[in-house]
Amino acid sequence: MHRIVWDPSAGRTYVAQSHGSWSRLSGSAGQILASLRCGDDAQATATRNSYPHATSKMTAAGWLDPGAVLRTVDASPHLKRVQIEVSLRCNLSCDYCYSMSGPHHRGGLDRDRILALIDEADRMGVLTMDFTGGELLLDRAWSEYVTCARAAGIGVSIHTNGTLLTEPKITILQHLDVTAVQVSLDSHLEEKHDSIRGHRGALRRTLRGLDLLQEAGIPVRLSLMAHRDNIASLGETITYMAERYPKAVLNVDRIIATGGALRCDNGLAPEEFWEFIGPYMTGNVRAGKVCESAGNEDFEPDCGVAYSYVYVTAQGEIASCPTMTSRESPSFAGPSIQNTTLSDAWYKSELFTSFRFTNCENVTRCPAGTRCGGGCRSNAYVESGGSVTAPDVVACNTFKNGGPVFVDFPRRYASGEYASATVG
Repeated sequence: MHRIVWDPSAGRTYVAQSHGSWSRLSGSAGQILASLRCGDDAQATATRNSYPHATSKMTAAGWLDPGAVLRTVDASPHLKRVQIEVSLRCNLSCDYCYSMSGPHHRGGLDRDRILALIDEADRMGVLTMDFTGGELLLDRAWSEYVTCARAAGIGVSIHTNGTLLTEPKITILQHLDVTAVQVSLDSHLEEKHDSIRGHRGALRRTLRGLDLLQEAGIPVRLSLMAHRDNIASLGETITYMAERYPKAVLNVDRIIATGGALRCDNGLAPEEFWEFIGPYMTGNVRAGKVCESAGNEDFEPDCGVAYSYVYVTAQGEIASCPTMTSRESPSFAGPSIQNTTLSDAWYKSELFTSFRFTNCENVTRCPAGTRCGGGCRSNAYVESGGSVTAPDVVACNTFKNGGPVFVDFPRRYASGEYASATVG
């Protein structure tokens, strides 16, 4: 499926590649393509005569085929990524869960509402979509959602605990050429993982699902959760998972004080987390959340929060981030899909128009600003005690600390020092 998205305001054209990745073209490619595809016969003829080389290349690439999808972004900024939390129902009971999902939850977004969201996102020129929960695979229509998005050429990833991955489900994911399957884990030790997840046999089933994904060649992102209940053996878990799944990306993400973690109080301070993770950050092992969006601009957080990304909760709230919703603070409350469209929420709602382009206060003057994009706004909010423009201290250390000892960068910033540092 060819999906081409033209953003006239930015002068950029995005072209879908395999596994939901995107290439970005600058210049007049989108305008030429729109003229050839959507203009009248006289306009298309004039364009062919004016741009014969471009027309030839587009024809050869299949972009002018009737089945190719062309979308034009109506206004700036371009909404590039939508993440949909289909429900809070889950077959596991992780006490730190940011959405406080579990077996007791019922309801969520209904099938027609989700399909309508996908359709509107398609028309807005969205590049990628993530489907999550709760446990996504408990929803009987999960494959219909993925199929609908992929039929429009949108890149799709799914988030799951992995326990419900079976050969038939893997076949569907393989056929639909999903971008990645993200699987969360707490430990490679059965007793510890199952205890944290509240379900005997959870690790065995998750590893079986991961094995099936690896055998099928489906890209895997492992999200290893770091907290006080597993930190003593988490290094062994990282080594074990890296050896068992050598092609997977391993993100080690610490629990922060949101959602269920507020009750269980098992989070790690930034200093503790950095001094643990530092020695393991090689190859495919990374620190932080797996939140990157497609087509990010300079000084934009990887997730695209309020710049190019929205999160739709199971209650229908159109929010800026999974951990910055009305569940965390009334100040983060977004409009409801019951009362507005995705387009109006993105372009007109107070949440997005006021929060848009909020970032680390130092991002444009910090030498690492274009690489870290300002870090995670949710981490910054929690660690600073309520500032969405504070530095994300873990991102600061990831991109600016060449040593194993945690550096208190905010203190350095207060004295006007923004350069990299090495301690120890």
